[in-house]
Amino acid sequence: MENWTVKPNRGLGQLLFGMTQSDVSQFNDIYGAEPFVKEYGNSADDFLSNLGEFAGFFSEDVLQGAEQASREFDASTAGLIDETRVKFCYLRLEYENHLLSSITIKNDCYNLELYGDKVFEIPSRDILLKLQSMNSGALFRNDEVVFAKLGLLLSGFYYQSAGNVGKFHSVNQKPERERFFTLFSQSQL
Repeated sequence: MENWTVKPNRGLGQLLFGMTQSDVSQFNDIYGAEPFVKEYGNSADDFLSNLGEFAGFFSEDVLQGAEQASREFDASTAGLIDETRVKFCYLRLEYENHLLSSITIKNDCYNLELYGDKVFEIPSRDILLKLQSMNSGALFRNDEVVFAKLGLLLSGFYYQSAGNVGKFHSVNQKPERERFFTLFSQSQL
């Protein structure tokens, strides 16, 4: 399905990196309407009111330190917006400075396609080896695999067991393990 085809370094189907939220909303019938939206960069403004009655349990020094940490977090996340859509499948869109910069799809999206393969229906080992070859290597860490040249991050397809021996998750594993496929804009590197 064209709308669920991964375009490395470009986007997913009709969604292309650099689109605004308004641009993306043109495709609500495909990717789901009524997203849950979270805007970052403003947590310090509501810091004390969010603590509510628990604020009285902390010393003034602790509160001031936590508020300062909130302000630092706000400075580093200003301009980030996160949309989550779940109508057809779990889809998370992130915007940086109001432009689409990453797309995450959960393994409940059986139509997700990459280079002719249904990503969540073929063995994890096969998709990882194929991408590793195309990317000229990969960065493996815990359960995440990053293919920087392709602008892809996969999590839940692979994990490191005790002794750092790599294991691939089975497609037929019951209960099915959550796996996520993230496309990111090269501007995030």
